[in-house]
Amino acid sequence: MKESRLFTEKIGKDKLVECLEGRLRWLTYGAADEEFDMEEVEAIVSLLMVLEPIQEPEYFNAEKALERFWKYYDQRKWEEEYLDKIRGVEEGMDTDAGKDIPKKEME
Repeated sequence: MKESRLFTEKIGKDKLVECLEGRLRWLTYGAADEEFDMEEVEAIVSLLMVLEPIQEPEYFNAEKALERFWKYYDQRKWEEEYLDKIRGVEEGMDTDAGKDIPKKEME
């Protein structure tokens, strides 16, 4: 562990990440079948996860996604109701259609 820390300090974290990503890219896209080593790929990915952990974007937060869904659902429901009212007017079924639709700001 101490040796790896010294190695990282000597070449720098950014350079190490760059080298690991290059090796991973080669193993993934450039290596022939007999050169491909799954254990090495797993080790590189593990190292990269330690050196540069992937932060979950706020966009993928489940609670926020559900919130966005219900907001979208409410908007679409309102739009469909509005369109149904307009279709009723166009078909001559309800001459007062559309008058009772609450005004809502489109987002």
